[in-house]
Amino acid sequence: MFSKKNIKDIPVEETPHATGSRKLLAGKTDTSSTYFEAMTYGYLPSNKK
Repeated sequence: MFSKKNIKDIPVEETPHATGSRKLLAGKTDTSSTYFEAMTYGYLPSNKK
């Protein structure tokens, strides 16, 4: 079961790739499912595709 979070309160983190960043909306510890890993909201620089 997920708890409500305000997206403004979730910190932005760098990705392991060269470009972009993300917010981790839900991770493994937020649910009891063995099949769920993560739900993220990603950002890419404006000049990248």
